[in-house]
Amino acid sequence: MTSKQGILICGHGSRDKEGTAGFQELVAGLVPRYPDRIIDYGFLEFAHPIYAAAVERMYQQAAFLTGHGRVAGLGLLHHLAGQLQ
Repeated sequence: MTSKQGILICGHGSRDKEGTAGFQELVAGLVPRYPDRIIDYGFLEFAHPIYAAAVERMYQQAAFLTGHGRVAGLGLLHHLAGQLQ
């Protein structure tokens, strides 16, 4: 059986709906580029899904599909917050 690993991308999260939507679009754009991976995302704060819930969901999905549940987590800052600009 071919293993299908997961990639879980962690964003900081934003109160700005456009920032959240942009992050979601970026992640959605990765799905067709990596058809051999399960790709999902979560946020540390200010947006949903929260990262802890996304980790659990991803692990369960990867374990169901592959039997071993291997997931790589990546941190990503989509844009600089006001205090960093």
